[in-house]
Amino acid sequence: IRVANARAKRRRITRNEAVVAPAALIDVDEKLPQLTCIASSSVKKLSTARYTNATMFEVVIIMSAGLMIAVILATITVTLSNYIRNSIKTLGTLKAMGYTSRSLIFPIVCEFSVISLVMSAVGVSGSYALFSVINNALERQTGIPYEIHFLPWEAVATVAVCVLTAIFTSYFSVLRIKRILPINAIRENRTSKKNMRFFDLGTTRFGLDTAIALKTWLAGWVRNIVLFVSITGVAFLLGFASGLYQDFILDNQAVLNLICGQMTDSVISVQPNFENDLISEFDNNADIERYYMFTINTVTPKDLPKMQAYVIDSAEDVDAKQVCIDGHLPSCDSEIAVNGMYADLCGLKIGDTLTFSHGQEVTEFTVSGITQGAYSSGRDGFITRAGYTRFANLKDVRYYVDLKEGVDIDAFNSSICEKINVMLSTNFQKSVGTIFQSYMGLLKIATVVMVILSFLIAIFVLYILISVFLFKKKREHGILKSLGFVTREIVYQTVGSLLPTCVIATVVGLWISRRGAASLLTLALNGMGIFSFGTPTKVLFLAIMGLIVLLFVTAFSVLLSSSVKKIAPHKLFTNE
Repeated sequence: IRVANARAKRRRITRNEAVVAPAALIDVDEKLPQLTCIASSSVKKLSTARYTNATMFEVVIIMSAGLMIAVILATITVTLSNYIRNSIKTLGTLKAMGYTSRSLIFPIVCEFSVISLVMSAVGVSGSYALFSVINNALERQTGIPYEIHFLPWEAVATVAVCVLTAIFTSYFSVLRIKRILPINAIRENRTSKKNMRFFDLGTTRFGLDTAIALKTWLAGWVRNIVLFVSITGVAFLLGFASGLYQDFILDNQAVLNLICGQMTDSVISVQPNFENDLISEFDNNADIERYYMFTINTVTPKDLPKMQAYVIDSAEDVDAKQVCIDGHLPSCDSEIAVNGMYADLCGLKIGDTLTFSHGQEVTEFTVSGITQGAYSSGRDGFITRAGYTRFANLKDVRYYVDLKEGVDIDAFNSSICEKINVMLSTNFQKSVGTIFQSYMGLLKIATVVMVILSFLIAIFVLYILISVFLFKKKREHGILKSLGFVTREIVYQTVGSLLPTCVIATVVGLWISRRGAASLLTLALNGMGIFSFGTPTKVLFLAIMGLIVLLFVTAFSVLLSSSVKKIAPHKLFTNE
């Protein structure tokens, strides 16, 4: 063991690598049956403890990256489309002077390529700075060190993807330049716009300001598409954050049962010959609300990998009702329920047979159900005590004890240890609470990151769209002012042209998050043995998030649109 530990210390444990103990150490319980092994583990198994938090951060990063890429693509497209529209006379003049379409397109693509190259490098540097914070939190949780080092190929691939995305997007966005005819461009013969004759301001029943806002909203279909995609993504992120808050922070009992196997106050383990004494002590103790056997042993089915067996007296002792996702927990000594991850690994299904050998004897079990849980990283199953003793003897008997409210767990364990020869006693609430607080801290960080990122994306998109819109409508707003419209009315028209799309996008994004957040979360947890988790986010939480989004969009749009007060009609008409 000392040699293995020394070798492990000399090796660098990376994110994709773990030190695996030699087979002799892993099989020590089987090689030396005369010993009673209270607990055993390995660095490889311990390293999987990082899986939950790492997966949650991966989900947040992937979702955020996908949304940001979509927003940036749309922004590049809108920006270049507006540039061509406003510079069409200049572009036509340059073409008339002999410039080719290629010579006009190339500088634009180069500009976006250089910007994306510089900012991608900045982003990669920032990611390494952020990763140190996440890694420190993971180290405190599991005790597994990870030395941060630069990954050159991953960094190059990241920068290449960003740059190539910007190149292709900008290139296809400015291909319209090829279709510009110099004579038409010089005459400013732009693409004809729909007059929307079906929406006549002279006959509308709405107020004039509302009618102008609605007509502007219907006419700006490109802007509406960009705004719809962006706000839908923002609303989805906020809805997903609400789901995390509901299932992991507000009501965390379900996830505790799935991750920890079973929640209780105290865990006491004794040798089988002291079991009757322990039960007698439990029966006479007024501090106990209930107790039940929940022993965990390693078993090896014939020709299959090892698994952790949860040995129980009855399926009624299992608190988490969502543990069994298909079939049923074992109800007799010939049944066994296996984790879905282990079932996929071994190709098992309900009705199949598992064989255990003990010496020359062979014992068969029928798979009665498929379970889920992360306590043993998905390699576990449930078996009754009567079934386990068909092929092996219990080396220890572990009891889970639920105490009455207000009872000191440590004092209770000490009193039991004074009366009974106890092998192991654990304050389960304290040991699980320390680890779970680490999980909660990281999940809170992930939730806050999603909320902040959502609002930053909304700010970025609204700033681009409103700035382009106000520049495009500057002359029109000057005409409206000369006709007697005040700044407040023009701001109302601008904000009113955005709100319908924002309302629709917010509802759609929250609806998608309510329908898909639990599925996405379950997909992220599949690798640790959880296949069905989470409930639809409460409508109240989604309504609050939707109201926050709309209030934020309204307030920020009003703030940006207030710049129309600087428009002076006489300066526009005199080209000052």
